Amino acid sequence: MQSPDAKKPAAVREMYDKARDAKSPLSAMLHDAASIEEVRIIEEAGW
Repeated sequence: MQSPDAKKPAAVREMYDKARDAKSPLSAMLHDAASIEEVRIIEEAGW
């Protein structure tokens, strides 16, 4: 049986792929977040 830590790279890769897929709701939400002033302020601050 694999430890939970052994599954983390696959889970991270799956989430990354969803975020990069233009048809994914997650991708759309991340793109829309840039239109929120508070998010822009944080991104410009380098956080």
